[in-house]
Amino acid sequence: MLTSDSTVSTIKLLRANWSGTAYFSWSITDEYPRLDQNHTLILHPEECLRYASMKFERRRTSFLLGRYAAKKALSSYFDESDLSTIAVLSGVFGQPVVHYLSSSCPIVTISHASQAACAIASPDVHPMGLDLESIDAAKSEAIKSQMTSDELGFLLGSTASDITGLTMMWSAKEALSKILMCGLMCPFELLAIRSLSQNEAYYEGEYLNFHQYKFQSWVMEAAVCTIAFPRRTQIEIDMTLFLEALT
Repeated sequence: MLTSDSTVSTIKLLRANWSGTAYFSWSITDEYPRLDQNHTLILHPEECLRYASMKFERRRTSFLLGRYAAKKALSSYFDESDLSTIAVLSGVFGQPVVHYLSSSCPIVTISHASQAACAIASPDVHPMGLDLESIDAAKSEAIKSQMTSDELGFLLGSTASDITGLTMMWSAKEALSKILMCGLMCPFELLAIRSLSQNEAYYEGEYLNFHQYKFQSWVMEAAVCTIAFPRRTQIEIDMTLFLEALT
């Protein structure tokens, strides 16, 4: 069995006049040798050609783990057990684009870190962005140099350590950039955060220049995972198994 229901979580999307379903999935780096042996069962023929052209192990690992996470989320979205019939190709900005027999394909967002890869498949009418970031103290000063004074002030009111808080805000900006399809090529201050608060399960916040979006961040021992989504949407997702897998 390549797929596992335990690594796919349903996200309920709730708005005043609309509701929908998205799917969150993940794959752990330790799975790579097994996935590599079975990559033709995971990848579409076009993806296989791209995978075969990759020379560096790190790139091959992140590509296959990311595609596997995406395919599991998309498999649940389409109710399709054959992962290789779903293609996740690249758009003109490098963004993942889904190709499938269905006339309406979801949006997929993929993220990688040293520990794992994860993905979300969401309805094409409801944009979402995802980011998974390793917490690395060596990057503290570099990240801090990209933060506004207001963002640095959020650290004072947070129970998270400085590097965890910095990583969380960086992750929130990365997640928003996935929705905007700009990556981090735009001026970084455009992605600024205007609020950050904490509840029992996660942190949440809003953006200064993109009021239509907000984010939720889950903090683990060595990584942060952030989902950005429309501000007037409430999401319901059980992240327990994912958090346990990365702890």
